[in-house]
Amino acid sequence: MEHLPRLRMTKPLFAARAMQSRLNLGLALFQAREYQAALDPLRRARTVHPASPELLFALGSSLARTHQNAEAQRVFEEFVRVQPDTAEWHVFWGDAYASQNQVDKAAQEFARALELDPKVAAAHFSLGVLALGHRNLEAAEKEFQAELANHPGDPQAQYHLAFVWLKRQNREPALKLLEQVVREKPDYAEAHYSLGKALLEHGSVPPAIRHIEMAARLKPGKSYLHYELGRAYMKAGRHAEAEHEFQLTRKLKATEHPVEQ
Repeated sequence: MEHLPRLRMTKPLFAARAMQSRLNLGLALFQAREYQAALDPLRRARTVHPASPELLFALGSSLARTHQNAEAQRVFEEFVRVQPDTAEWHVFWGDAYASQNQVDKAAQEFARALELDPKVAAAHFSLGVLALGHRNLEAAEKEFQAELANHPGDPQAQYHLAFVWLKRQNREPALKLLEQVVREKPDYAEAHYSLGKALLEHGSVPPAIRHIEMAARLKPGKSYLHYELGRAYMKAGRHAEAEHEFQLTRKLKATEHPVEQ
């Protein structure tokens, strides 16, 4: 039997492929909004792709969203140099203004982003969040639906749309959407919490407990999750467990809001 020749990968080729893998990993983590995890592969990939607008935007955004503002500014200055006035750039600045509660400026940036690219990621989503802040549920619903029309399956947009539907008493579609979110993204604590709370309010106690327990496991330091779990245990007649959760809630609240001496 004739032997096929063995392929040899030279060191430069191996290094190039490894760096491309890091770039792909960093961009995938950024798209999944895993900003802290995205930093290392993006920083490493930048040594080979120093002028990639996509990489610079992802790295700058990840740095900003993990509160490393000085480095984020340097990266974005480079981003503007290689690719000025992009839709993604305006989304970033919209988020920056929103974080400072400069709502009008944020809305202007998101609108400009959509002018440049009607399908740019996160612009409609962020406008929906702004609308929620003004308790404009109808406008928020339209923005989240627009985000999902452009980016089907986005878990944050799905979760927020379900949240709006619950507020508008549109219960059945909201529950179905939350069930889809936790099925496709089982580590989404807030979706488990909202689903569990909605089920509890309508008397579906055992499934409510399962979802709230999952949320508390995913984010064990959040007092409101343990409080809701205590309520669920109380409704199930599990009084000792409920009291344990209420005691834990009080301890966590003291840590979150320490009493001034």
